[in-house]
Order: sequence, then structure tokens, then C-alpha cells
Amino acid sequence: MRPETGLTREEIAVLQALQYDFTLTSTPYRDAARAAGMSVEELLETARRLAEVGVLKRIGFYLNYKSEGLKAALIGIATNGRHDIIAERYKNDDNTTHVYVRNHPVYDVWVVVKRPTEQDLIEEARLLEEKYGFKTVVLFGHRTYKLSVKLDLERGVSRSGPYAYPPPETPHITMEELEIARKVRILPLVERPYRVVASQLGLAEEVLVSKVRELVRKGVLLDPGAVLNGRMVGFNSNIMVAFNPEGLENPCECTARSPYTTHVVLRRVYPEGAWKHTCYFMVHGVSRKAAREAGLETLESCGATDWIEIESLKDLKPGVVR
Repeated sequence: MRPETGLTREEIAVLQALQYDFTLTSTPYRDAARAAGMSVEELLETARRLAEVGVLKRIGFYLNYKSEGLKAALIGIATNGRHDIIAERYKNDDNTTHVYVRNHPVYDVWVVVKRPTEQDLIEEARLLEEKYGFKTVVLFGHRTYKLSVKLDLERGVSRSGPYAYPPPETPHITMEELEIARKVRILPLVERPYRVVASQLGLAEEVLVSKVRELVRKGVLLDPGAVLNGRMVGFNSNIMVAFNPEGLENPCECTARSPYTTHVVLRRVYPEGAWKHTCYFMVHGVSRKAAREAGLETLESCGATDWIEIESLKDLKPGVVR
């Protein structure tokens, strides 16, 4: 056992392989099992057990929300401790995926909201202000430089995987491609997962695998592999770091190159001028010390001097499969 995670060495090997050695082939579990030094049957048995208890949230892909025609924003909300209102408002909203209490001195709750237009996102913030009296700041997702939510169970800190960098532009896709992308977000724990999905879509297995590779190349499907429940594997600290990119050369590109960052997003602000720390990244660790050290190393390597740390204190919408 590792005291930081509470997992056996075999379980760690399985989860590491499913995060970092998940291939874009018709036999991803066999390939991961080879990397973990075990049979595919052993890997799948362990993975199913971990999925049953909630440690393994899913295996598959993130679907780029822009491919669904949506806009996204991180909204900071000053609730003055009235967290239950926000939890209730967003508990059944499928287009609100992150709802966290965080330790910012003004904005104590942060939510990620997706809507068809940026005006819809502004209207959402206005509603929070007018209905509940909450002050808000809207940070639009202007460009995503990185998305790779991997937790290195050996090192006790987040570490990105091999498919971390989406292209700058979101491509136009067909309805058939969107249907495929939605179907493979969560893959079954069987030896040939794409064969199962392909039969549902009326495609040959090799055709589906080829289309999945193309959707990854386009940036429609992101970050292949396993998604873990961080708290259940001992990752007790999640820190949002935001810094002022003014005067720095390619600051978001620089932070995206850090192995520790899981999300790197350049943001636009509404109301204009209400927030100056527009380059944003996340780091995760088994302790606050581990997460802070990863964040500080990233900031130092990129020359950032004007920054803030906003640590997650409570998840108001736990169990969401993103």
C-alpha cells in the first residue's frame, strides 16, 4: 500500500497505465496491460473493481464543448457563505460541470458554465446578481492551451498525458462525427471496447477506430484514457492559479509546457477590467505542499510575478462524469 493513495501496487499500476499508456488502437486495454506488466484479464478485473467503488470515474475522452456549438465561462460568485443556493441551482444543470467553494477573499464559489452564446453566459451572471444579490465576475474561455487531467499516483502530483494540447481552432464537424464523439466519451471495460460501440453505430470496428483517431487529431476528442476520483486516490489539494500575463512572452504557452498543469486557459473578462489575472491553470497534489510546489515551479519557469492561488475547499457538485 501507498499511504498517500490507499491503493495497492497492482491498482496503482493499472490506473497509471490506463492514464498514460492508453493507446488509440482497437486494443487499448491490452496495450495498457502490457505497460502495466500483467494480462488484459487482470487489468480489466482490477479496473472494474475500481470503477464499482468510484475510484475510476470513466475511461474514454473529453468532448470539446466547442464542437457542440457551446461557449464556456468560469464564473466567480461572491455568495458570502450562501453556498447552498448555488449547489441547488446547478445540481441538475448538465451544462454546469464544476461547482467549487474556493478560498478567494471575495469570490468564494466558482462554477464552469456552458451555454449557446456568450450573451447567455452574461445573462446567467446577471441572474445570479439580480435574484440573489451575488457579485460576479465572468471569465470567458478565450483559448484552451491544454487539457490533460491526469494524476500521477507514483509522484503524488498532477502530470499531463501524451494528448494534452488541443488545436487553437475548433473544426467544423458533421452530425455523424458528433454522434461518434458522444458515444466514445465513456468506453466499456471489455477487451475490444470499440467493437461494442461500433456495433451500436453500425460501423466496422476498424472504421470507428480510424474516425476516433481523426477526431483526436482535430481536437474534438481530448485527453484519452482514465479519469480518476482525485479525493479517493489521496489527491486532497486542487489549486487554481491565475496570473497577469501582461509583459510576458507567450505566457499561456509556457505554462502549458509544464508537466504539472492539467488545464491552461486564456480568459477574457466581463465586466472589462474586473479581473487582471487572465492566464489560468490548475495543479493537483496529494497535499497542499505538493500542489503549491508544482504551481510555484511553473510560475517561476514562465517568469510570472503577479499571480494568485485559489484553492478548492469543497466540491458542491460531486460525482459529475465530465
